[in-house]
Amino acid sequence: MIPRSSPTYVTVSGDERRYVGYTCSGLPGGICHNETRVPEAWLRETVMSLLRERLNLNHCDPSHPALVEFIDAVRRELSAYEAERPDLTTALLAEKRELEDKCRGWLQTLGRPSLSSLVRINVEAELDNAQVRIRQIDGDREERLAQQKQRESVLDPQLVVERLQQLATVLDSSNPSAMNVMLSHHIDTIWCDEAGVVTIRTCKLGALTSDLDLFVRDVSEPPPLPPAVKQARYLGTPRRRGRLDTAGAIEDDEQAEDANDFATDTNRFAGLGAEWFCDDQLTVPETLSWAEENAKEVAEYRLSTHSSMELTAKHFQKSVPTIRASLRYAKELLGIDAFGKSVSRPTLPNWSREKAQEVERFMQQPGATMKAALAHFGKTEPTIRKALKLAKAERDANHKVTPTDPSPPSQSDGAAA
Repeated sequence: MIPRSSPTYVTVSGDERRYVGYTCSGLPGGICHNETRVPEAWLRETVMSLLRERLNLNHCDPSHPALVEFIDAVRRELSAYEAERPDLTTALLAEKRELEDKCRGWLQTLGRPSLSSLVRINVEAELDNAQVRIRQIDGDREERLAQQKQRESVLDPQLVVERLQQLATVLDSSNPSAMNVMLSHHIDTIWCDEAGVVTIRTCKLGALTSDLDLFVRDVSEPPPLPPAVKQARYLGTPRRRGRLDTAGAIEDDEQAEDANDFATDTNRFAGLGAEWFCDDQLTVPETLSWAEENAKEVAEYRLSTHSSMELTAKHFQKSVPTIRASLRYAKELLGIDAFGKSVSRPTLPNWSREKAQEVERFMQQPGATMKAALAHFGKTEPTIRKALKLAKAERDANHKVTPTDPSPPSQSDGAAA
């Protein structure tokens, strides 16, 4: 998989964001049709959590049961590998003694002055070949002794703990390049199928990468593929990764160089058997948009506060279209209808109505003009006239006398008539 990023955009709150995800390397060229996108943030957190739990990075202790079990497994495998290799030490020593005896005889022969030139040439050739073979035997013996010492150091729990602690330190650091280098020592491949199932293949020997030659049986044999990956339509050829900057993360420069060389090798785990790998399968989580994820909260907020779309958007620091989309999800998925002006009408701001009395008092001042009112209130003329109209209507309503029924004429009135 290769990383791909969306264009950078600016949110309503002014933050710059972009979405980074992994897709198949054959997708851009049309070789692969797997359009599944794996979010980078989710994959990173998932892989780090998986390694922390599997390697017990929070409890690095030589006496930890998981580490003891791992050391025992390594010891058994090394013993099995050693048993498969014939012990040629006795035969090699016997061959060396025989060659040394022959060399002494050939040297005596060469010391004879009367030896013919043809015989001298043949004896010198035999002597040279024997001496080359003796050096080869000595080299093989030294290599076996070095491998024996190497096996003893591999089985040192304290050494394994130190390497695991180094991994934990790098994972907690802020150096992503060093983090990628160290993760490459433990992760072989990561695959994702069209159904969104991610297969993460980790190597159990990640803490022993400098000693992998002890476990390799056939260098030409590539690492075994996970069963779920063998059916993939496009596997592609892994490209060699570029070298990463690990400055400051690994103190030993030579160790940092070796770690980088190993991490950039696409065939770094070639020759290891399937018993040294673990496969974990996870499903890519369904990514919800902010509008869908917060639909209920937005709808309930608008119903409880009767806020307008603009005020609701300001409260959540989102745009009005995002708020509308969220309310649409609330109505379609949750059955909560918070649409319509009727929801926000009780608090709909009306400047002319609120400022009607203040505008009327201003205009009643001596010398007050419409131009002065426009400058004072910073509003348009129709708004000011509407405020004056509302003030007059309110004043008339307060002074209006309600008519009463006429009383019947009295008897005195009738007599006078």
